[in-house]
Amino acid sequence: MAINERLKGLLDQQKVEYETLPHREVFTAQEVAATSHVPGRQLAKVVVVREDGGGYLMVVLPAACRVDLPALKTVTGKRKLSDIFFQAGNHREVVRLAYADYERLVGPTVGEFCLHEREKSISA
Repeated sequence: MAINERLKGLLDQQKVEYETLPHREVFTAQEVAATSHVPGRQLAKVVVVREDGGGYLMVVLPAACRVDLPALKTVTGKRKLSDIFFQAGNHREVVRLAYADYERLVGPTVGEFCLHEREKSISA
């Protein structure tokens, strides 16, 4: 299965250099990271969160993290990753591109709202 055509079209139109990395069919972000040999902190996963007002947010965070909902409400700061990896619109490939290109294309709001497994067990 090839990269999602809309995604490919956007990346090609914007002249973004990218690479696709095939992997066996898996369904969780952690499995994708492991089978792609990509660190979980670099593989982006998308979580849809419902806001208090009824709207929705699309939250992108590392595969190894869970959303810290209270921290999400007070997002501030900025952090850079050299490359970002994400699923290619299918269950068999990931895309790697420079974080600067991702930032230019998407214009994300970046902040610390990731609840790491270690922190989850401490706060429970």
